Formats: sequence, C-alpha cells, structure tokens
Amino acid sequence: MKYKECFICKKEIYCKSINTHIKECAIENDLNIPKDDLIIKQLNYLYKLNISKDWLNSVYSIEELSLHEIKDKYGLSLREIDFLLKFLNIKKRTIKDSKKLKRTLIKYKTTTLERYGVDNISKLESTKEKKKNTFLKNYGVDNIWKSKDYVKWLHKHHLEKYGKKSVPNNNGNANSWGWKNLSCIDKNKRLSKLKRDHAVWWNNLTEIEKIEYRKIRKERWQPKKNYKSENFSYGSNLEKKIANSLIALDISYTTQFNIENKYFDFLLNNTKIILEINGNYWHANPDIYEADELIKYPGKKEIEARYIWYMHIEKEELAENNGYTVINIWEDEILASDNINILILMKLKSIKNEIKKY
Repeated sequence: MKYKECFICKKEIYCKSINTHIKECAIENDLNIPKDDLIIKQLNYLYKLNISKDWLNSVYSIEELSLHEIKDKYGLSLREIDFLLKFLNIKKRTIKDSKKLKRTLIKYKTTTLERYGVDNISKLESTKEKKKNTFLKNYGVDNIWKSKDYVKWLHKHHLEKYGKKSVPNNNGNANSWGWKNLSCIDKNKRLSKLKRDHAVWWNNLTEIEKIEYRKIRKERWQPKKNYKSENFSYGSNLEKKIANSLIALDISYTTQFNIENKYFDFLLNNTKIILEINGNYWHANPDIYEADELIKYPGKKEIEARYIWYMHIEKEELAENNGYTVINIWEDEILASDNINILILMKLKSIKNEIKKY
C-alpha cells in the first residue's frame, strides 16, 4: 500500500509521509489531539479496527499471536504494531518469552511427535545414546551423576556459595511452592534461613579454612586492595570520580572491602568509615522512585524499589554491627556538585567525631 487516505481530509497521501501529514492536517483543522492519538485514529480509520489496550492485549497476550500473524490477520504493518505495543504499554516478547508460550510448546510437541514419534527429542534412543557417549568421553561415566569428581565439585561449589552441600534439598523444590510467584520480600524471607545457616557454617570454620576460602573468593572477584592511583580501573564512573577525589585529598583507601561476604565500595584506611557510591537507577534512589516502582536490571526480572532499599538497610546494618559507619553518596549529589572534594569533606565532617587520623 503506497498511498493511505487521511482520516481528516480524506486525501490520498504517500504512506511514508502520512504521520507528518495528519499532524499538520489536525493543526489546520483546529483539532487539539496529541500526535500519538492521531496515529491511533488514523489506524482505526484505515484498517476498520477499534484499537485499545484490551484489544491488543487480547490478540497479543491471550491469543498469543506473533507480530507477523497480527500483520496478516489485521493488515497492520510491523512498524505500526511495534508503535501500538509501546504506546499502549504492552511488553514486547523476546525470543526466550516466545519459546515459553503455551501454543509454542504445543506446536513443538506436535511437530516432534509427527517427525520422531515422541513429544520430546530427549526421549529418542539416539539422543540418549549421544548423551551417554558424551558423558563417557568427558567424565568416564554414562551419567554425570555417577561421576564422583563432579558430585564432589558440586558439593564444594555449594558449600562455598551457600554453606550447604545441596541447596534444593534443604529449601524444597522451588517449583512446587511457586517461587516465581513470590514477591521479592517473601523470597528474601525464605532465603534468610539459608543466610543464617551460612553464618553458622562460616563460624564453625577454622582460621586456616577461612583463609583458604578468602583466597578462593579473592581469585574469583579480584578486588583491588589499597589502590591509590589515578588509573583507577575498578567499578563505575561514579566510583572513579570518588577515587580520584580521595587521591587528591591524600586519603588512603581500600576498594571492594569485604564484611561477611558483602562487598563495600570504599573503606578509608585506618578508620572504620565506609563510603558507598549509589547510582540513582541501580540503587533506586528514594528521592526519585516510589516504593512500588519496578526496576528492571539487564538479564533479570523486574523488582520493586522497596526491595532494593530493604537490601541496602540489611547491608548497612551488617556493617554497623561490625563497628563500621557507612556514608552513602548518591549519583545526583555527585552530578550536582561543583567540587567532589568538598562534597566528600562535608560528608566526613558530619561524622568527624568517629574519624580516626588517616
């Protein structure tokens, strides 16, 4: 369709210019309508639809039609469908999301049954044989769970990370009680027992075992200790600015300071003062975000701002219980400051009675 009819003046307009035209046409005809609403009216007029969030949600989320299927069924272009999803605030599916759709799973099972006679490719004897041969080649056994070395490694890994050999066995099957449907706060409550058990495990280690464990953690995270150079290469740009200011102020510091497996941005050497540098988005600045606002981290599910605050409080309490004072410096404070050196000194001045000479 090279030309489209304008719903206002009824003229045939070249399709690539239609949005610009209807905006100008609305001004000429004294129609006080926002640009995006004009586009919706144009699409309704052109395709004889009654577009709304409920309609698109029904088609896209309930019927689970793909973008191409919507295009073929209703005549909308992919660009127009993409605009509607954004305008009506409907999350666009990723490839990963599409694979989890009920109709996709049914289609997969149907196709697999027609081609191979089973509803899952893993049930094929040829697939099972291939897995056995791979396990035999890599581990010397036909099933990974028969490998004592693998089980030993897995237990060691869980002990290092959780303080238990088998986390699922001690916390129950996550799917059976609906882990995915729990709120972030409820998840944290369920994990609190695991954290307590980890603390008990840690306290029962000998000093030599603790030293060995710290070595493993150090190799994994590679923290920069007692760093005092302008070529600060660890952390965010905000941390670099603070590091350079500390250097300018001749304040010695340690980065990624560890307290009971929690890492803090800066420890001022020879003091019990910790500086935490918080980005507005990543740490859900309370001056910007409401408690129930959702924060989306790359590659992770959305979590409520209040849960991020809850984790901050827990972390600060951990430091304070170990005798440290935590100073939070927010991104907006850094960006609004003409002189970061003065900002740091003012923060330190507020707790000057607790500062030891550095």
